[in-house]
Formats: sequence, C-alpha cells, structure tokens
Amino acid sequence: MPSRSCSVCRQKIWIKIKDWKYIHQDFDLFCSKHCFLVALVNAPKRKRIKFTRHKQNQVLSGGSIWSHKHTISFRSNYELKVANFFDTCGFKYQYEPYVFEWDGHVYTPDFYIPDHNCFIEVKGMFGFGKRKKMSNFIECHPDVNLVLLPWTLHSEFKK
Repeated sequence: MPSRSCSVCRQKIWIKIKDWKYIHQDFDLFCSKHCFLVALVNAPKRKRIKFTRHKQNQVLSGGSIWSHKHTISFRSNYELKVANFFDTCGFKYQYEPYVFEWDGHVYTPDFYIPDHNCFIEVKGMFGFGKRKKMSNFIECHPDVNLVLLPWTLHSEFKK
C-alpha cells in the first residue's frame, strides 16, 4: 500500500492503491484534524489580495445539507462537520464567500478564515478534472493561501 507523510508531524499515512489516484500531490496531507489545525494556524501569512467577485448577499444554490445552527446550506456533511469543528475551536469563518474566475474557469473555495487570510477547500475524492482545475488554480493564483482538507480526514470530523 503506498503512503505519504503528514505535512506536520511526518507520520506515515497509508492509502489504498485504488484511492491513490484521488490524492492531489500539490497539496499537503494531514494525518489528523489536530495536524490540520496546526497547519492552518502556521500557514504563511500572505498579503491580502483582491478577489475577482464577492458573493456576499447572494443566495447560493446547490447546498443540500441545511444547518439550523449555521442557518445556511452546506454542499456535504463533511463541510458541515468542518464548520462545527471551526466553531468548537473558536475560528471565525465564512462559507463560500468568494468566487475566483480565470481563463473561463470558476472556483469557489469552501471556507475563508479571515483571521489567517486563508481559504480552506474541503474535498471529497478528486477526479481527474477536479485535480487539473485545482492545479491550474494554484498556478494562476500563487498569492492565494489555500489549504486542502482531503477526504482522508473525513472520519476524523465524525468524532
């Protein structure tokens, strides 16, 4: 079984061969939500950039997981669990507040953490098209501080 190391504590993360194709090599991988939190807090402080379009006060479509606590619809249970985790940790966040547009592509990161000027993408399994789009985004927006919360941590947020 192939493995990668946690970007924070260097612990080996074993990945099933059939799932290896869903790992995005351009992003850090974390072994636990604790290591994710350490990476978020220690993320490089990049300058604030101008965003292509602000979606404040727009109604988002596609969210099918309604949360009475947050009074918004999330696109997945994983995102809801991450929002609850941010609340527990005392992080102020915004859900899908910005849209990036470039070369005919559109990308909306899941969370924005204003205190750290950091975007969080909660990702299920990567298909080839999504992986290519993320790589293209990184290449075209090197000043954006983006942390990927991979599907391998999904079970961590059920606890």
